[in-house]
Amino acid sequence: MASSPHGGPKTAPWSPVRRQSSLRCIRKIAFHFAALVVTLLLAAVGVVSYMVWTPGRSHSGPLPPLRSEERAMAVTLKRHVETVAAEPRNLANPDELEAVARYLETALEALGYEVRRQVFAVDGINVRNIEVVIPSAAESDHVPTIVVGAHYDSVDPVPGANDNASGVAALLELARLLKTCEGRTAARIRLVFFVNEEPPHFQTEDMGSVHYAAELKGRGENVVAMYAFDEVGYYRSEAGSQRYPPPFDRVLPDTGDFIAFVGLMNARSLLSRTIGSFRSHTEFPSVGGVAPDFVPGIGWSDHWSFAMEGFPALMITDTALFRYPHYTPDKVDCEKLARVVKGMERVIREIASAPQGHNANAGRKTGRAGGAGQNRGRITLWGGLQNFSGAPIWLFGSPVTEVALFCIT
Repeated sequence: MASSPHGGPKTAPWSPVRRQSSLRCIRKIAFHFAALVVTLLLAAVGVVSYMVWTPGRSHSGPLPPLRSEERAMAVTLKRHVETVAAEPRNLANPDELEAVARYLETALEALGYEVRRQVFAVDGINVRNIEVVIPSAAESDHVPTIVVGAHYDSVDPVPGANDNASGVAALLELARLLKTCEGRTAARIRLVFFVNEEPPHFQTEDMGSVHYAAELKGRGENVVAMYAFDEVGYYRSEAGSQRYPPPFDRVLPDTGDFIAFVGLMNARSLLSRTIGSFRSHTEFPSVGGVAPDFVPGIGWSDHWSFAMEGFPALMITDTALFRYPHYTPDKVDCEKLARVVKGMERVIREIASAPQGHNANAGRKTGRAGGAGQNRGRITLWGGLQNFSGAPIWLFGSPVTEVALFCIT
């Protein structure tokens, strides 16, 4: 037997011993690679489930007959839509924008509200948000606040019947329906008509809801929920009538007959409570989800301004351009809109009567919205809860206070 220079037998390069060792190494690498792939797949499933899971069951099948109240409401909604969407209304058409603002103020005053204006200048023109307040049973600086809003401008040069005269009409009717809540709920309700939601002001300092949300943040108001009505009047029953951005296109229905509840990642808890409430008493199809800001459409309304300040906020929408190609009043289905408005009246009453918890972001600046982050967050790891103080978590461009982490060990 040949010997090595150091004495002892030589081992052949591919002896059975070396071969077995190599195979064990390859199997180990393959196992770890497979485990990594499975982990990533499960994590992806977990993240998508986190974004789109909602409690309750969406209504399916024929809608129940309209109640007499809903039929009457549909007539009023139609009148509001036709009035607001008579002409394009924006800073390119300032007279029309002012006419709609005065129409809203007159309608609110006729309902018995005291109207407050939040005025600011854009390009040398004074514009305003329009607000009315439904006070709580025991007003104080710490009373929870629910904000319900809709923007009243339109993108140039269209009249914007669905975008967003439908949302404006819905909010006017909610102002009428919720008037009886004055002094009776645990939360105050702020109803706000925002200016300058549309481009070129969208997600800039000239956006009306940016001004309004910053004002609430600055005075430390405890905003526990914000709802933005934006394009809520168009519905179709044909298969294939609904589109989505990824990843929602893989998991949500392709028939555009539902109302959607949409928010950024910090709205997960509010989404669950809102859609659970809606489904418990309203026979109308619904879907919901949260997603990072980079997903197209997720941040395309005034709820974005509130999310940037750390407030939980949802957009209520028919999904806009993912379903709706039209801008004229005749395409708005006011009977279905009446069903949605009545459902949201019940949701708001329920949440205002029993608002959950305190928004720890109240009065604190988030890093994204302008200031050092001081809010509390929480990380949930398989049911374990860890609190920490410091800057808010920014996940894919969205501020979040609750993150679900998935792991395999």
